[in-house]
Order: sequence, then structure tokens, then C-alpha cells
Amino acid sequence: MTPHEQLAAKAFELHQAGRIVEAELLYRQALALQPTYADALHLLGVCEHQSGRNVEAIAHIRSAIGIDPAQSGYQSNLGAVLAAIGRFEEAAGAFSTAVQLNANAADAHNNLGNALRELNRLADAEASYRRAIAIRPDYPEAHYHLAGVLSALGQLDAAEAMYRRAIELRPRYPEAMNNLGTLLQDRGRYEESIRCFERAIAIRSTYVEAMSNLGNSLREVGRVPDAVTCFQRALSVRQDADVLNNLANAFREQHRLGEAESALLQALELRPKFAEALGTLSGVHKDAGRMEQAIACVNQSVVIKPSAQLAGNGLFLLHHLDGVSADRLVAEHAAWNDQYAKPLAPSAFSSVSRVAGQRLRVGYVSPDLSDHPVGRFILPLLENHDHTRFEIFCYTDTRKPDAVTERIKSCADAWRLTLGRTDLEAAEIIRGDRIDILIDLAMHTRHNRMMMFALKPAPVQATYLAYPSTTGLATMDYRVSDPYLDPPDRELGYCEKTVRLPNTYWCYAAPRHAPDVGSLPADRNGIITFGCLNQYAKVTPRARRAWRQLLRQIPKSRFLVHAGVGRHREDALREFTLEGLDPNRLQFVERVSQSQYFAQYNEIDIGLDTFPYPGGTTTCDALWMGVPVVSLPGALSISRGGLSVLSNVGLAKLAADSVERYIEIASDLASDIDRLRTLRAGMRPRMLASPLMDARQFARDFESMLESISIRA
Repeated sequence: MTPHEQLAAKAFELHQAGRIVEAELLYRQALALQPTYADALHLLGVCEHQSGRNVEAIAHIRSAIGIDPAQSGYQSNLGAVLAAIGRFEEAAGAFSTAVQLNANAADAHNNLGNALRELNRLADAEASYRRAIAIRPDYPEAHYHLAGVLSALGQLDAAEAMYRRAIELRPRYPEAMNNLGTLLQDRGRYEESIRCFERAIAIRSTYVEAMSNLGNSLREVGRVPDAVTCFQRALSVRQDADVLNNLANAFREQHRLGEAESALLQALELRPKFAEALGTLSGVHKDAGRMEQAIACVNQSVVIKPSAQLAGNGLFLLHHLDGVSADRLVAEHAAWNDQYAKPLAPSAFSSVSRVAGQRLRVGYVSPDLSDHPVGRFILPLLENHDHTRFEIFCYTDTRKPDAVTERIKSCADAWRLTLGRTDLEAAEIIRGDRIDILIDLAMHTRHNRMMMFALKPAPVQATYLAYPSTTGLATMDYRVSDPYLDPPDRELGYCEKTVRLPNTYWCYAAPRHAPDVGSLPADRNGIITFGCLNQYAKVTPRARRAWRQLLRQIPKSRFLVHAGVGRHREDALREFTLEGLDPNRLQFVERVSQSQYFAQYNEIDIGLDTFPYPGGTTTCDALWMGVPVVSLPGALSISRGGLSVLSNVGLAKLAADSVERYIEIASDLASDIDRLRTLRAGMRPRMLASPLMDARQFARDFESMLESISIRA
């Protein structure tokens, strides 16, 4: 063995032992004796790469290739260095050469797949991984990487099988367990995902990503305190912006808005252009009633990372703003459509050829077919549909199915769980079902399917129930309304054609959690209790001013308002103090169980609606519990929900035409205890006799509307 070969052999021993600096020194000594020694040049380059000096590494490995171009290993290591610095096109070229030189080099095929995946050449990456597995069937990394590509391609069953095979081949494979857990999480299989994440953490106790993912699954199954603990444990290992954002979401779910805001500010300090954290911060501002700040955060987030969902959140937030005009709503929705939805619109829309006498196929799309306002309002319709004339399909991303979900499911002729499916996949399922009329129940609320509707999977598409406004989608043909939300002589320029049900937009069912109506609280307390259990997001500065003015007019009164914990409470109390009102007259209530929520109405004499965005569910709930509600409708459809509900129970006179009249109506009620007693005692019979609770007639009216729009199509 020559002296330079002896030096190189000793260097290689040190290299394998992890003594990189010493190995590099000996490789250089070998090259000083023989500058064209290809193996030493190649391995010196590997040392430099391992030391983070990639430019020098590339030069030395390329020099080795120049001397001995037939070595597959040289090309493979060159590819690894190029991939490490993000030069994936060149890396793919090097790996391709490596497999040409040695077709049985499984590692090179696997690494080629990795580079191709980074270049978004997913089909080619899949082929490379499959070649690696064909050469080495017990290759866990190739199975793991193939699973990731299959998942990205939407082949979720195959991806799951591939992750499970990787774990079978390497039982202590935390990355595969984590990714399998994430896939199961995306498919709504949260309990299974929890087990995967726990196994990954058991193997690697400092696995921050798995801890964070575990926290997200725990949140989804309602174990929010456990989720918070999980996120905090992850942060004790490493301060991470993603984990802080997840922690903020958990705090927000607990209505701990101040702590959520603090976590998000820390996340944004770590990563100033963190679009998702800005989106979450927008939600925190919304929950606290700070709409201008909420909209500003959304706008910042979509500049950083354009997103139809986040931008759609901004459209929903607009409805909470005082003074927003129909023209602004229409213009901003149209701009959203042009940017996000229009590029997806098919050149030829779906058409369905119906056979004479065939039932009309109607599909309902919602992520909230559960004990949620949407689930509660759609259930009476579904339970009363005429299945001899209509075939009912439900498409849902419901994440937490419950007893209401099961009741809804029993009403459907076909139930399609689309959770984890892409918009394109969901659209293809709907096309396969040959739906005649597809009805959106989410609009721009959380987990909506607006982009699926942009693909126009059904010949007639309509939106209903989420909130009375517009989607902005050019592919949405109709919006369902009623004569109170949208008077027949008035059009606001929405892109959809408005179709009006004859009486009511809502169909209300007696809530199973509600107790009996109690006696009038004023008789027990000696004072009038005003109350608003709407989301605090709807509580605008103008509404708060009106409420304070009312309390000044009625000295023996107090106000009960629903609000999470955060500085917005302090702001509201400060406003009371500045206007000379005793802050003890303002009482906050937090999120409680459904039965406790309904019981709170037995502590309220008069309900005060929010404006410009009034309650829908809460107004119906208040009336069911015997509490009259004073509302202030405006010009927009969204602002007229209170008027619609009150008109349908014969109490339209409780809807004011100005703030002054709103205060006057509430003051008059507070001054007439006998009237309050009479209203309270008779409210449930009034509700039961109203169109709001005539589910059978509502279903017939809704079905007539469906037949009407199917004929127009």
C-alpha cells in the first residue's frame, strides 16, 4: 500500500469513528502526496459537508467525479450536498446519474425521490421510491417517503398502508408514527392519531412536533386542558412558533383570550411573517369584539400567504362592522371570487339529465352537522323531507360527531364523510352522485367548502343557513332568504339570485337541554336584568353605548353579557366607570355547558340583541326560555335576523328603527313588570304556534323552493 493510500485508510477509520476534523487533516495529507487521488477528494468533500462547508464539498466531490466519473457513490454524495443547500434540480441530476451508473443502488433511488418531491414532481418521485423498494423490500425509509408522496397525491389509503409498513419494518420509527398520526388526524380519526403521537413521544421524549400534533388531536376530541399541557410541555423543550400558535388556539377554545393573545405575540416575535398566527390573532380580536384589528390581521396574513379560507374569514368579519355598506360587501366578495374562485371555475359546468319521475337529488354540504347551530336548524328540515320526491345526500367534514349527527345521518339517503378529502376529490364524489341541487350550509365560516363550490360539481348550487348574506361565488346560483331578511322590493346586488321562503329562514326545534321557564327574575331580585348571550364578537362599541345609556335610564338594573376572559372585559368595565356607572352592574358569564347556557336565561328579564349583526340561534333560544328580545335591524340582510324571528312570533314591535327607539322599547319593557310576566308565561306557546316551529310546513315550503330553482336551471 502506498503512503497516500495508508493515510487515506487511516483517515477513513477516523471518519467512521466520527472524528471528522482529524480525518479531514489526513485526507489532505494524502492529497498532498497524490493530488489526483479520487477517493480522498470524494471523502474530503464528505467531511466538509458534515462540517457545514458545502461549497468546498461540492468542489472536491466534483473533482473526484472528474477523475473517476464511473463511481455511482460520488454522484450520490454530490446529490446529497446539493440537496442540503436547496439546489434540488442539480441534486436530482446527480442522483439520476448515480442510478444510471448503478441501477441497484436503492439509496440513490430513494434520494432521487426526495429531490423530485422537493421539485413537486410527485409522480416521478413515487416511481423512484417504488424502484428503491423493489430493490430492497425491507427499506423503511423508502416506504416512509413513498407514504408522504402518496398522501400529497391524495391516495390516503395507500399512504396509510405505506406508513404502517415502514413502522412494521422499523418499530422504533418516531417520524413515521408522527406522520401516520397526522394523516389519521386529517381524516378525523383522532383517537387513533393520539395513539400514534404518544408512541412517537415514548420513543423520542423531546419530539416537539409530535407533542404539538398530539395537542391538536386532544383538542379535537374535547380534551382541551390536556392539549394545553401538551403544548406547554413541547415549549419547555423548545420555543417554537407553530406550537405557540396551537397553544393560542387551545386558549381561545377555553375563552382565555388574554393568554391566547400573549402566546401569539410570542409566536410572531419568533416568526414575524407567520400567516397562520396572524390568522389566529385575527380570531382572538374577533372573539374580543375588536373587529378593525381582526380584519387588519387577516389582511396581513393573506399578503404573506394568499389563502381562500383566510381571506374568506375576512369577508365574514366585515359583517360585524358598524356602518359597512352593501356596496363594500359586494365589492370585496367579488374581489375574493376573482382572486381565488374564478381560476377554478370549469369551462363547462355540470349537467344532470334527470329521468322522468326520478326523485330530485339534493345534497347538503356542512362541516357542522352536529350539536351546533347549523345542525340544530337543519335537523327539523331533514326529518320532514318527503323522500318519495327528494333523495337526500349529506356531505360533511363534521369533526366531532354526536347524537345530533346520528339523527341527521338517519335522515339521509346517502351520507358522505368528506373529512380529509381535497375540494377536487369532494367535487368528484358529488359529480358521481349526480346531484341536482347542491346546498352550502357554511358560507365563509370555519372549515367551509367554498373552493369545492367554485368547481361547480352540481348544475344548481345554493347557499343557506350559515348567515344571511352573500358568498361572492360566481358559481353559486341562489341564496335562500325570507321576506324579512330581504324584502321583495329590495335587492342589494348580491351575485346570487335571492329566493325567499314564504315565512321564515329558520326552523327551530325545542332544545333538549332547555329547562322549564322560570319565574320573572325581577320578581325575585327586585331589579331588572338585561342580558345578551350572543358571541362577544358581535358586541360593537355602538351597541355598548346604547346599553350603557339604557342602564342610566333604568337605575335599578344590571346587565349580563357573555364574554371570555381577556382585556376586552377590562375595556368594557372602564367604559362603565368613565360614564359614572357602577361597574358592578355589568356581569360577565363564560362559556358553559348547553344546559347551563339555557339556565342562564332564567336570570334574564329582557334580552338585548347585538347590532349590526344580531343573533339568530340565541334569539330563538331566549324566546324559548320566555325572554323577550329587543332588536335593531338595519339595511343589510345580515342585520335583519332579529326582525325575522320576532316577526314570525308576532313580536315585530320589539324591532326598532333607530338606536333611540331600541333604547325606548327596552326601557318601556323594563317599566312594565306585568307585561314582562305575561310575555314570559306565554312565550313558549307563542313559539310553538309560530312558523318558526312548524317543521312540516317549513319542509313543504323549502321543497317548493327546491323544485322552483330546479325548473329554472
